[in-house]
Amino acid sequence: MAEQTNFYRINAPAGSGKTHYISRTINKIIEESPFASILCITYTNRAAEVMKERIISPNISISTIHAFLNNFLEPFFKNKKVVTFYIEFFKQKIEEDLEKTKIVERYKERFNIATDISLETVSNNLDSLYYNERQYSFPLDGGLSHDDLLDFSFKLVEKFPKIGFKLREMYQYIFIDEVQDTSAEILKFFYNSTKNSKTKVYFLGDKMQEIYNKYDGSFEVEFNSFDNSISAQFNRNYRSSKEIVDLLNGLYLSSSRINQDSHKGVVGNFPKIILTNDIEKFLVDNSKKYEDFYKLRTVNIKRFENINNTEKSAGKIYKNYQKLYPNNSRISVMDVLGNNNFEENPDELMSFLSLLFKIKHDYSNKNYGDVIRVVKGVRKKIHYGKTISVFEEGLLKINYHTDKVKLKDKMDYLVEVLESEERLGVVIQKLVENKIINNVFYNFIFLYERNGEFLYTDLFCDSVELFKLIDDYNRNPMVSTQHGVKGEGHKKILFVAEDSSNPGIKIYDFFNLFTNFSTQGLNFNLDNFQTFYYDLNRNILSLEQKIGKKIEKITSNDKEEFFRDFQYIYNKYFNNDYYKYICLKNNTLNFQTNTTVKNIKIIFNKNLVKSILTAYKLFYVGCSRSEEELVVLVDENQIDNLNQFKIVFQNIGFQVN
Repeated sequence: MAEQTNFYRINAPAGSGKTHYISRTINKIIEESPFASILCITYTNRAAEVMKERIISPNISISTIHAFLNNFLEPFFKNKKVVTFYIEFFKQKIEEDLEKTKIVERYKERFNIATDISLETVSNNLDSLYYNERQYSFPLDGGLSHDDLLDFSFKLVEKFPKIGFKLREMYQYIFIDEVQDTSAEILKFFYNSTKNSKTKVYFLGDKMQEIYNKYDGSFEVEFNSFDNSISAQFNRNYRSSKEIVDLLNGLYLSSSRINQDSHKGVVGNFPKIILTNDIEKFLVDNSKKYEDFYKLRTVNIKRFENINNTEKSAGKIYKNYQKLYPNNSRISVMDVLGNNNFEENPDELMSFLSLLFKIKHDYSNKNYGDVIRVVKGVRKKIHYGKTISVFEEGLLKINYHTDKVKLKDKMDYLVEVLESEERLGVVIQKLVENKIINNVFYNFIFLYERNGEFLYTDLFCDSVELFKLIDDYNRNPMVSTQHGVKGEGHKKILFVAEDSSNPGIKIYDFFNLFTNFSTQGLNFNLDNFQTFYYDLNRNILSLEQKIGKKIEKITSNDKEEFFRDFQYIYNKYFNNDYYKYICLKNNTLNFQTNTTVKNIKIIFNKNLVKSILTAYKLFYVGCSRSEEELVVLVDENQIDNLNQFKIVFQNIGFQVN
């Protein structure tokens, strides 16, 4: 592919000032061209707010990808051709909803339909689309979820290129942050819309921080054609001490990595690995010693056990939510329990509780203006664009001094019950009885159901105190997962090395792989490792599509019928060092006609490769969060060769005890 002169790829390691670069560059553009039109896409709403504080200009649009796509495409969502394409694109999802009795009954009631409804009925009734700001779509209503908005946007511009061309007319400069966690379809959306134009597009990120598995590697050809020269500027780390930066340089093995110097310099604390034969016992025995360390765990439930060092566990709440949002569902437990922003939380109950605790927090801190603004403005969206009030309509009605007294009494009561140990269901009932919560909303949340079952029955039986502790944790967490600290820095980090099945993280397989490669003089390299995974993943996905099932579900009959396909993949990779170690178990397995189905599931296990690659990145990300002191806790029982492990990790900058 020919070099694209209007595209820039910037690979900026952790702590190198990427956000500062974006704001500085944009401000420089504004200074030189005050009327330049600029778009800046951030990964989170919080990042967007930070950027808005640093850049002030009416010609700049700063938002998340979802907010941007919604605003950009909203004028087209009423176009008949676009609506028709929506029906075609989501035909299967619409037909699935037409099989669900309750959804169909609500639909019939809305349109006053007595007869059966069909795809044609939905098509005739649908005149516009909208972004519903949720984790799941409303296919019959044209409501696009978070994920479907992204997928549909790319396909829409692919179908109607003229829509994309509007982008190059609107903006002279586009900055896209955290591209490593942006889907290839969205990257292609911007690329296809602006190629061969005068619009300059900056793709910023860090390959080593690609830990959310949202990018599949299918944009690499385009990336390789972009100007990468700006990356060389990010040669200074502004977060961590020299001791930690030197370690990160030794751990980040990639041709795209820029060797960094520490802006902070030497602080006298060398990174440590502590070996133990019982991690949990070590943490209990040394809880005081590491009390002020920010702890990184792999398993999410560990965040909620002994929550906030209160010796109380919210693990039951985690498990109850795990039933509602099981593995591989679009909403994860941590999307719900790790988010105390009531506007963004995807779960109705936790969104509501986050709202209550925010009001309690603001009222206790005498931020009365924020309390009034939230109580007055918040409404809950339900189906078909309808909204209901969360709080009693007359709560803020103040005509006389006695009304102010009544409002104060109600707010005092709200604080009192939220700080009690009452069951959650009882607390909400009391707030309704005291005319704080609207009775209509009360019925909505108590009768909230899915597939004919009330969702929150078990959770209403838990103490409100545990929900308060979860909210307190989210305000000032001292325990997180490696996934949960993206972009953050902490003075002291205690990294607990542990495996996880969901998300798939094989930290000890990574330790052993890294040790093995170093000991044997093999070239361990992020670029090669990642390219191998991208390629293997595509090959396995293609084979699974051909077979009609996942590799873990195959039988001996599948092995015989698709033997040549398996053989092709095996022959393609059997000389690859990563494949030998991970899938061929250090070259002890091979693929032949008599290979068992059990071993085939290992030899062609792309998820095992991904879980080790992710572990490598997470280990780097976790270490990069530390500003001055880093301790890694390792279970020595899971290290294959302890002496070699010590030597290898000492060589990259650890003291191993």
